Amino acid sequence: DLYEFYQKWYYTAVREALNYYPFKGDYAELAKLLIPQITESEAKKAIALLKRLKFIKKNKQGRFALTSRFISTGDEWRSIAIRSFQKETIQLAINALDTIPKDMRDISTVTVTLSPDSVAKVKEKLTAVRQEVLKIAHQEENASGAYHVNFQLLPIAKHWPEVGK
Repeated sequence: DLYEFYQKWYYTAVREALNYYPFKGDYAELAKLLIPQITESEAKKAIALLKRLKFIKKNKQGRFALTSRFISTGDEWRSIAIRSFQKETIQLAINALDTIPKDMRDISTVTVTLSPDSVAKVKEKLTAVRQEVLKIAHQEENASGAYHVNFQLLPIAKHWPEVGK
């Protein structure tokens, strides 16, 4: 089941939306809430999976609520499911360039030259920023939207000693 949770980007999106959206069973409305919109059937599957995993439960008001504010794979993930999930979120970011107004998103790129030691330092900084984003989200008391935050560091050329190998 946990493997299935990371098979579709919208499972995590539905889970996050339940932080602020008062879902009581209107799957069509829930489906329309997501960007991009999902089908009513997909919304039903997401809620069923979240219930099965005990990530959500109905509260006294009849609204679905999270059983835990956060879940994380940690920094040492090794699953094909996580790789698939990350591919989907990267594709969402690509699509967002054409579908989401710039004032509602932040996609930026820097191209730099680095040594292996500097790559390690940048990775450490990205880890620190991820932790800071989680801290901000943890302190959030008036959430009104759900977001994916992607960080990417990838080589765009070989290191000089590797050229010609």
